[in-house]
Amino acid sequence: MKLIQQCKLFFREGNSDKVYEIDLCKLTNGEYLVNFRYGRRGASLKEGTKTPASVNQQEAEKIFNKLEQEKRTKGYQTEEEINIPLPVLNHLDKNTLEGRILLRLQDAVENTQSFKTTWKTSRVIWKAGELGITKAAPYILKLASKGDDFQLYASIWAFIQLKTVEAIPFLKTAALQIKQKDHVRWLAYEGLFQLMEEGEDLNEIKRKCFTLLPETLQEVIKEGETNATFHFYSLQIEQKLALEGFSAFYLLSLFNPQWNKGIQAIIEQIPFIPPYFKTIRSLYKLAQIRKDYTILALLSYRLEKEDPMYTRRASLDPDGYPTHQYINSIGEYLNIGKELRGKNSRVAFSHNTKYYFQQNSVTHLIQLGTQKDGKDYIKLAINQLLQYTEADYTAKIKQPPQQYGMYSYELRQYLFTSIEYAECSKAYLLSSILFGNDSTRMLTPKLELIHSKTYEVSDKWYYNVNNVRPYNPENKATKKESKEEKGLLSTLKNFFSKKETIVPETISQPESTLTEVSQRTELYPEHWDAYPEAYIQLLMMGKMNLIHQFAFDRLQTHANYDAIKKRFSLEDIIQLLQNPFEIPQKLGYQTLENRKQEFEKLPNYMLLLLNVSHQPTLTWASRTISFNRSFYLENAEALIALLFNNQEFLDTWIIEQLEAIRFNEATTKEIVEQTIQKLILLTDTPAHNILAKKTIQRLKIVAKNQLASLHPKIISYLLEAPLGMNALLASEIIALKAQANENIPISLCVEFIQNPLQEVRYIGLDLLQKASEIDIQTHWNTVLTLLQHDTAMVVQTVLNLGLRPSLASQLQSTWIQIVQTLISKPAFEGSHSFIINQLEAYKAHLQYLEPNYLLQVLFANYRDVQIEASLWLYAYPKTNTFTLRQIIALAESELLAVRQWVWQYYENNIERIKKEKERALSLVDSKWEDTRTFAFQFFRTQFEASDWTTETLISLVDSVRDDVMQFGKELIMRYFTEAQGHQYLIALSQHPSEVIQLYVSNLLKEYATDSPEKLEQLDFYFRSVLFRVHKGRITKERVLDFLIAEALKNEKAAHYVNGLFSYLSATSALQDKARFILALSQIQDCYPQMDSCLILNS
Repeated sequence: MKLIQQCKLFFREGNSDKVYEIDLCKLTNGEYLVNFRYGRRGASLKEGTKTPASVNQQEAEKIFNKLEQEKRTKGYQTEEEINIPLPVLNHLDKNTLEGRILLRLQDAVENTQSFKTTWKTSRVIWKAGELGITKAAPYILKLASKGDDFQLYASIWAFIQLKTVEAIPFLKTAALQIKQKDHVRWLAYEGLFQLMEEGEDLNEIKRKCFTLLPETLQEVIKEGETNATFHFYSLQIEQKLALEGFSAFYLLSLFNPQWNKGIQAIIEQIPFIPPYFKTIRSLYKLAQIRKDYTILALLSYRLEKEDPMYTRRASLDPDGYPTHQYINSIGEYLNIGKELRGKNSRVAFSHNTKYYFQQNSVTHLIQLGTQKDGKDYIKLAINQLLQYTEADYTAKIKQPPQQYGMYSYELRQYLFTSIEYAECSKAYLLSSILFGNDSTRMLTPKLELIHSKTYEVSDKWYYNVNNVRPYNPENKATKKESKEEKGLLSTLKNFFSKKETIVPETISQPESTLTEVSQRTELYPEHWDAYPEAYIQLLMMGKMNLIHQFAFDRLQTHANYDAIKKRFSLEDIIQLLQNPFEIPQKLGYQTLENRKQEFEKLPNYMLLLLNVSHQPTLTWASRTISFNRSFYLENAEALIALLFNNQEFLDTWIIEQLEAIRFNEATTKEIVEQTIQKLILLTDTPAHNILAKKTIQRLKIVAKNQLASLHPKIISYLLEAPLGMNALLASEIIALKAQANENIPISLCVEFIQNPLQEVRYIGLDLLQKASEIDIQTHWNTVLTLLQHDTAMVVQTVLNLGLRPSLASQLQSTWIQIVQTLISKPAFEGSHSFIINQLEAYKAHLQYLEPNYLLQVLFANYRDVQIEASLWLYAYPKTNTFTLRQIIALAESELLAVRQWVWQYYENNIERIKKEKERALSLVDSKWEDTRTFAFQFFRTQFEASDWTTETLISLVDSVRDDVMQFGKELIMRYFTEAQGHQYLIALSQHPSEVIQLYVSNLLKEYATDSPEKLEQLDFYFRSVLFRVHKGRITKERVLDFLIAEALKNEKAAHYVNGLFSYLSATSALQDKARFILALSQIQDCYPQMDSCLILNS
């Protein structure tokens, strides 16, 4: 058994002096035990175990940490902690803030009360850490585990602030405790990372922290896939999943600075809603304690700019009212207090939380500003100002009075208010930094900055400039107003007004280096002047004119301004000139004026000046280079810089320079190679495409002949590159090759035509039209795909090519593609009409259009296409190749012209119609009434008795359409013969129509008399007729008379009729039932031996 970890804890209070030892031991089989010993110090210790059976390592560590935490909660400490002597407070000055803090801590340890007022212990501990009172550390060590979670959190925070190395064992326990709250755990890890020295112990803590990351992320990090790491968290945000382990990931970034940019990118996209906001709060405090001013500034900026999730109006008190509030983003009424106390709260970041963080950010800035060395203040202030962009700027504006006034019961008039908002009124942090000493600014309860409020009163409820008069609030109104709006300077001072602060020593600076600061509006101007390089950083990296103006004004009035300008490197000057804002450019040009000779000696720097956006600089640089072109543009590198220059101001000048220079072949070849390499590496952005277009035009001037001789592989590289504009260079090269009589593949021409760039399409079309007839014929199917192009010019070109004599053998393929294009969705607006207009010459070649493709166009989903196809139909030379099924399908067309063509076809092809009459008869079932009318008339007049068969006529009667059924009945009656009577009787008896059933009743006596077998064949007919209620009375009477007559003539028939009537008598209406009973009695009288359902009374 091997000892892996041991913890010795001691408890000393009064006469009690106890010890508690905990061992984590490893067995030979890889299992673990947790044993303990306890007793009085110096005496024999009793032994015990927390693991009756061995457990795995994870479970053992959990038991070990839990046991240690239990003992610490009861007051046990390590030997180092318990032996830290408490400071002697006998000569303590109780009138100082430090003395009062120490005395309150002593009271908390000894459970005494030296003051009339009571402070929470956690508040005292936090204040001790805030003020840097190192003497408080022993007290805090004894109090850390004896209170609530906030007392523990405040103690850890104080240990980090006071750099209490003796607290490392305590921090380990807090960090490794399994059931520890996350915000406490993360702060404990941060304390360990800051206080522990490099070594195996620190590496072990790193490994413990690393295990808190998701397993997937651990594997990605071990593989070194940094981008995949950030993709993991970006994906979690997209899928609205909690950022598991992101706080631990941020903690470990202290040892992995390459993660910092990725972490910033993730923070920029984290939404301020559950379940992300807990992570935001944790990161904010960690960044504060770590002095990670980049992350802290970013979080502070977002906390200021993000809209709150909701404005809380509900009470958090369970007994308060109201407790519920409707949350728009969720769409429900929620108990806000209960929701916030829940583990998986659905609400976060209320307006109160937003205001708290805004005020906390300003408070933290001021705390840094009160330090002796203002370096931390300047670092945070710079990072904070760099977050703002010109989009955040709001001008000074006076809001006019509301249209409707607010009635004042005190004045008995309507009150109208006008507010004058300050510059950047909603940027509280920016205003605090740049205008913290501006007494004219007042802070509203919503943390907005205003200059003044003016009031007007009127007897009218609506605002009318002629009916209002000024009003100066006095007495209560003035007092109330003074509470609501305070000067920004007094507000900032009031953060410490109730607390005694330690006055920092004045920063010792030579008198000559400091400017007069009494009239300056920014907070802590002495710190800014002590670090003038901060102004330079703001000018170079700032993204707001207001910030540039502040930095430029302060820099110009600085005592060492001239010396500072002399320290600028040439790179610094170029960076200022490249800045898109006017003020940095102005400073850069002022500096350049005194350093021109240095630039003129260095061609590379002169070429860099051609990339700035400052026109005076461009004018001077271009003129200087023109005067000495051979010096500045002597090598390929300089010329490539000109090719890739993106300043529109210099476009004409660059063309002039390139046309004036004569290049040797070696230089030209190098220019071409390096230019193409750079173009291939560019990403596909709008800016890069504009630059590439210019570069390609310039490259043609420099190396037209060399481009024509490039290897075809270069073309494929350009086409495969991500930058879309590279296709233009590829097409230009191919065009040059074509001019040199090289054979260009048709597939490449088509690829160029399909390119989204107009210039590339034009080149592709030109190349296609100049291609050889044999190549076009061989690859015609490839060319035909261009008929579905989204450009009219391309479609027209292809259609014109299709009419070439050399492509006559391809007309069938051409028609097929035309049809596919016309029945497909239009490639551009009016594309179908455009193609139709281009097809006039193709109508002479309709014989190459197959019937099934013509039908596809006739039934297209587009009206103009159908109309055009109907014209083709009348001119179509192969109508005899249509099947009758296809012709009948055309009869269903919505176009009358197409239906008329079908009628005409029937009239002109009577013999075919008669030959295929079974199929041709389908015309009578058309959905169009005009077609059915034509069909009825056609078959009446053109067909004779010999053209009809019994089956054909019966099929007409079986139609579901009434008019078709009547037509069939008409024909049967016209062409009826005695020989067909029996067949008609049996077949038509199955018809459900009353009309047909009535007609069948006429056939009964003639074709069913004296034939009992036929009665059973007609069973469906009899039942259908006799079951009808209040319908078909004539038919029913005829059937009854017929059946009774047959039953009385023949016993076999009587058996059938007896069974049928017996069934019907039990189900029929009263009127028919009497008739059935009478008939049954007649049958029984005639055949007494036959069974009957009737019981006759004598």
